[in-house]
Amino acid sequence: MATIVLDACAVIAYLRGEPGEEIVAEALADPSTTCIAHKINLLEVYYDVLRQKGEQEATKVLEYLRGDGLETSSEFRWSYLQKIGTLKVREKLSLADCFGFVLANQIGAVFLTSDHHEFDRLLDRYPEAIRFIR
Repeated sequence: MATIVLDACAVIAYLRGEPGEEIVAEALADPSTTCIAHKINLLEVYYDVLRQKGEQEATKVLEYLRGDGLETSSEFRWSYLQKIGTLKVREKLSLADCFGFVLANQIGAVFLTSDHHEFDRLLDRYPEAIRFIR
């Protein structure tokens, strides 16, 4: 069984029907794949929808994602936070991206993102850990 950790940009592409959404849709629909997002990354999705469409729609989006099989992680153990801090300092990634990427690495999952500006430079060190939706 494969596991994929979704970045906020991948989830937003899926919700908006943007390029790459089909990759996220296929992962969510595949019964042999578990899709997970860290709650910090889902917070990014929530406030993106909240800004554009209001609280009721933002809440519906979270329910919709759960209904589509997206699982969540709320990992906040100290050792996890230390890895996030180290990654943030070494690689200068966004803090939310660090949450998702460290989660993916801890559980041996692929990190699904569209953030080339953040992750292209990590491909040589993590070639199997990062997959771009576009």
